[in-house]
Amino acid sequence: IGIVRPMPGLDADRFDWDFDFFSGMRRMNLDFLAQRSDDWGGSNIHACEYDPADTVLNWTDWGEEEGSIRGERICPHTSIEEMGHISIVLNLDEGTMAVHDCAYAVHDKVVLKGGLSGPYCWYVKLTQFENIAIKRGTSQT
Repeated sequence: IGIVRPMPGLDADRFDWDFDFFSGMRRMNLDFLAQRSDDWGGSNIHACEYDPADTVLNWTDWGEEEGSIRGERICPHTSIEEMGHISIVLNLDEGTMAVHDCAYAVHDKVVLKGGLSGPYCWYVKLTQFENIAIKRGTSQT
């Protein structure tokens, strides 16, 4: 599950194959960056995703240089079997994306990424999860 910059002018028909925002393909990155608008703000984090099964967080600025896609292992649990339902919380007032396990106290969240500003849209890539829900709400922290 992740967030990506809104790109309402993107011609989706140009991408008729299975792609993701972390392909590193120069042509795709240039198409994504061509959608940049002033409301994106000063953050250069244009896409950010967390894979709870692999406990990996990836983010990108869609740049051409090596390192434009970055990742790190973030494991809020000792094992995948221990993980229950999780919540990913995007807090644009704080500029953070965080994860917490719904079985634990709300204050036990782990900040995945900071430095976010401007608008983002949620996206989901379903691989092994049976279902997912995206809800708008207020943080309980």
